[in-house]
Amino acid sequence: MDKILFGERIREYRKQKGLTIHQLAEMTDISDVFMGAIERGQKLPSLETFLRVVNALDISADVLLQEDVRHGTQFAVDELTRAIHLLDDKQQRLACKIMNSVVEALKKN
Repeated sequence: MDKILFGERIREYRKQKGLTIHQLAEMTDISDVFMGAIERGQKLPSLETFLRVVNALDISADVLLQEDVRHGTQFAVDELTRAIHLLDDKQQRLACKIMNSVVEALKKN
């Protein structure tokens, strides 16, 4: 497991949620210092703490473990869902049409 990449992902999702290190640490019942060490790739959380982190960030566990999980397909779905939610209704419909076209083209290959 790449601890630095793991920590960077936590930082990225924490920032997307608009949380500070202190807030996430508080939500996961660990110290700010330990959360900072996790985000810098210096430490790995226990399984219990890991689960509290993914729940606090409201993400799928495979999002943080995608290189280490063989079937991390939920990551792609989560990324697409997150992107779609940034669009208005008209843009969402257009994005769906584009995605359907991409899927059809890929199925032909």
